[in-house]
Amino acid sequence: MECPNCSTSHAETDVFCESCGYDFLSGTLPDPVEPTPTGVEPIEETTGPLSNDVAVVRVDPGFFERMRFEGVDVPSPVPDPVEIVLPTSDILIGRRSQSRGVFPEIDLRSVFADDAGDPAVSTTHARLRRGAAGEWTITDLGSTNGTYLGDSTEELPKGVAVPLPVDTAIFVGAWTRIELRTGTPESAID
Repeated sequence: MECPNCSTSHAETDVFCESCGYDFLSGTLPDPVEPTPTGVEPIEETTGPLSNDVAVVRVDPGFFERMRFEGVDVPSPVPDPVEIVLPTSDILIGRRSQSRGVFPEIDLRSVFADDAGDPAVSTTHARLRRGAAGEWTITDLGSTNGTYLGDSTEELPKGVAVPLPVDTAIFVGAWTRIELRTGTPESAID
């Protein structure tokens, strides 16, 4: 199949064009986003991997049902959760795009072994940043389907760094739940 906006080939199950961001379900292009989101303060980068910090990524059928996302199905069977060691204090959440040169640390295109990636996640969906005192913020980078925290059905504001309370789940795309954990990777999945 071809994107009606830029003619790039795509899989029938894709929700977005990898090349231009065209939303196949709504027939729209994403809104332009400022290159530097407002409200994001520069952070002091720590050196080396943050080996005690991991993201646990899982498929959450309850989020899918709560948001009533149409045009996409939850993977069946639901894959096991996956741990991702957070290598830096500046983490991009999104979907890998070879053609656009985007390689997120939390790549929701191919996070699960059976390639049950969430097709409703934007290429550059959100950014996690860890401050010098260990606190995390999350910024929605202008995603099409929004970023949500906990049980809230309100999208985070686009381009604004929002403090991420400890043990608060992050929801993106159609069914993806991300939880940050401090501890060794082997003990992160509950």
